[in-house]
Amino acid sequence: MKRAIVWILTLCLVLGCVAPAFAKPEILEQPVSQTVAEKGKVTFSFKVKGQKSITWIFVNPETGEETTAKNINKIFKGLKVTNPNSKKMTLRNVPAGLHGWSLYARCKANGVTVETDIVQILIEGMDLPVPATPEPIAETEAEPEAQTEPETQPETETEPEPEAEPEPETQPEPEAEPEPETQPETETQPEPEGQPEAETQPEAETPADETLSEEQLMSDDAAEEDPEAPIVTISGKDVLIYLIDAKGKPTGEGAASMTFENSANFHVLPSEEGEVQYWLFNDLRIEPAETVSGFTLRGVTSDMVVSVKQKRTSASTANLDYDHMCTVTCENCFFTFLPDGLSYAAEGKVPAGAKITVIAGQGANLAKGYTVNGEAGQQKNKVTFTFVVEEDVSFSMQQ
Repeated sequence: MKRAIVWILTLCLVLGCVAPAFAKPEILEQPVSQTVAEKGKVTFSFKVKGQKSITWIFVNPETGEETTAKNINKIFKGLKVTNPNSKKMTLRNVPAGLHGWSLYARCKANGVTVETDIVQILIEGMDLPVPATPEPIAETEAEPEAQTEPETQPETETEPEPEAEPEPETQPEPEAEPEPETQPETETQPEPEGQPEAETQPEAETPADETLSEEQLMSDDAAEEDPEAPIVTISGKDVLIYLIDAKGKPTGEGAASMTFENSANFHVLPSEEGEVQYWLFNDLRIEPAETVSGFTLRGVTSDMVVSVKQKRTSASTANLDYDHMCTVTCENCFFTFLPDGLSYAAEGKVPAGAKITVIAGQGANLAKGYTVNGEAGQQKNKVTFTFVVEEDVSFSMQQ
C-alpha cells in the first residue's frame, strides 16, 4: 500500500513538471521605450510565462536589419550588455549611435514563438532621425572627352598657312620664262615615272582618311548603343524591391519587379510581416545563421528572381488586410511599421490590423499625453506606445 502511495505521489510530481514544459509562451507585460543620457545606463524588461529561450533583437531604423543583443556591441564598440537572453536586459555606456534604434524580445517554447512589442531607445537632447534622401550622382563626365575631338579640328582650320603661297603669284620674273620652267618639269617627269605610282599611292591615303571617319562614326554609333546594352531585371516573389541611395539606404516605394541599366543596386524586404525561414536567390537557398529581415545587393549584372519563405507563427500577420489601407498622420510625432518599411514617418498608409509604434516628437509635453483622433490626454507620460490601426487615424503631441 505504501509503495502504491509513493508511486502515485511520484507520478503527480512528474505530471506537474511536464505540464508547464508543454505550455505555450505568453507575454504578460510588454517592455516600454526608454530615454537615456549618452554614455548612461538603461534597462529593458518584460514579463512572460512558459518560455524556454529569450533573445533580445535590435532593429536598425535606417535599413531594417536586425542584430541580436549578443552581437550589438560589435556594431557599437564600448557598449556593454548584461543578460541579453533574459527578461531583464541592461545596457551600459550607451552611445549616441543607438538613438532611434528599435528593439524587441523573441520568446520560444515547444515549437511556438511569440514576440514582445517593438520599443525604441532614444538619447536625451537628440532629434529623431530622418530617413536620408538619395544624392544625385553625376554621370556626364565623359562628354568633355568627346569635346576634345572638335578641339583638334581647329588645327585643320588653321591650315590657311598654305595661303602664304601667293608668293608664286607675285613672281613676275618667271612670267617671261614660263615655258623653260615647265619643260624641265616634263623632262624630270619621265625619269620618276615609277614615282608617280608612289604619288598615286597618297591618293589611296584619302580613302584611309575616309575609313577613319567611318570608324569614328561606328564608335559614335556604339556609344549611342551603350545605354541600351545590358538591361537587368530583378523580380520578387513575396518580397518588395527598393531603390537605394548613395549610402545604401532604401528609398521610395517597394515594387515586385524593377529594371536597371548595366547593373542593379537594390534592397529587398519581405512583403508581409513574419519571421524569415530562408531566402531564395535564383533558386539558390540562403539560410543565414541569424534572422535577417532584408538584404542590400550591389553590382548584380544579370537577371535575378528573389523570394522568401516565412514562418507562419505570428497570428498578427494573418490579420493584416491589405485590401483595406488606412491613412496614419502624426503632428509633432512619428510612427513606425517595419513590415512595410515605414520608419519615423509623419504620414503614410498601413493595412487594417497593422500594429504600429507611435513616437513622441522633440520637445513634446508628455504630461499632457497624445491626442488620438482629436481626443486629448491619452497615453500620458509615454515616449512611445503601440496602436492597432483599424481605420484612418491621426496623432498629435503638444510642445
